[in-house]
Amino acid sequence: MNKTNKKFSLQSAVLKKLEEYGDSLLESEEYDKKKRKNKKANKTEAESEKDLHGSKLFPHAQSNTEKATNKRKKKQKKKAKNDVLDHSKEFSLGISPLSGVQKHLSALSVDLGLDEFKRQCIAKHEIQKSSGEGKCDTGPEIIVYSNPRKKKKPNPKEQEESLPSKNEADDNPDFDMLQARYEVRKFGIKGLQGNQKDEAMTSLLISLGAKPPKNTFFNYKEFQQMRKKNIEDEREKRDLKMYFF
Repeated sequence: MNKTNKKFSLQSAVLKKLEEYGDSLLESEEYDKKKRKNKKANKTEAESEKDLHGSKLFPHAQSNTEKATNKRKKKQKKKAKNDVLDHSKEFSLGISPLSGVQKHLSALSVDLGLDEFKRQCIAKHEIQKSSGEGKCDTGPEIIVYSNPRKKKKPNPKEQEESLPSKNEADDNPDFDMLQARYEVRKFGIKGLQGNQKDEAMTSLLISLGAKPPKNTFFNYKEFQQMRKKNIEDEREKRDLKMYFF
């Protein structure tokens, strides 16, 4: 029992000490707060006394400071009014207030004359619309591919018919080189005879676009005989030349 009583008494003593320490701390905090308040009050009193003393000694200086403060206040009020008016104008016109970057860009566009250029472009576009110059009545361009292999070759008879006659050539004062060449060649063919005339005529027709004639077919034995005959004729001609020369 004695041991338990001693323990209890010790605990109570420790608790009392702690409570006393806590009270002392609280009192010290309150004391510090009061000190701070008193210091602030003393400062304000000292400043007010200084101002009063200064106003008594230098009344003109105080009036100047008051004037400066009043001027500053008036300027601020005026600026605020102007800002309000600008905002109201923008709101009435339906213009949103510009940010710093947008203001800079608008100023640059004014300096460079971009706004006037835009107006001119819009006016030009409207004029074109009204006059109908801007309308595009023509449709899309159609390109047709014609295969040259499938192209029909012209008939020589049709080509001869298509060429202008002498009377038409006389009526036309313009000189056509192709027509002149054709007439000269035709005139030259008239002077030829036999196989030469036929060969010249076929070459002319081929140049005009006709198909060349097919080679004549012979029997092999007949062809051999013809070949032998041609060789003999050539040999005779050679012998005659050697004999005369």
